[in-house]
Parts: sequence; C-alpha cells; structure tokens
Amino acid sequence: MSYRRGRTSHYQLMSDFSLMHGRTPHRLEVFKMGRCKNLPDSTESWVDEESRRRYEAMSQMIAPSDIDVES
Repeated sequence: MSYRRGRTSHYQLMSDFSLMHGRTPHRLEVFKMGRCKNLPDSTESWVDEESRRRYEAMSQMIAPSDIDVES
C-alpha cells in the first residue's frame, strides 16, 4: 500500500482507502497504512520494529487457526 504520506490522519487514510477500494478498511489495515511503506523492490519498510511486531501479533490473533478450520 502506498498510503503513508507523513502526518496524514487516520480519517484521511480511511477515506482515501474507501475511495480506491470501495470498502471501509479494517483496523489492522489502517494500522499498517500508518506505520509501513511498500518499497519499489516489493519489500516493506516499518517505522520501527515494535510496530512490525505488533502488526504480526494482531494478524495472528485475527487469522483463523487450524483448529477452527477443522471444526
């Protein structure tokens, strides 16, 4: 995502995302938009290691586990 533009508010990020994708972004998507930037070589650049770690932890909490899929 190429939404990181300095001091852009969460409301502006959400509005821009909605216009581009036709849906409201999930809170985790807004978190990533504000703290991560995609580089031209398809890698991500995080503001700090703590933000990356928290994003990964939140993603794991949201993702369905193998136990949930089987039942």
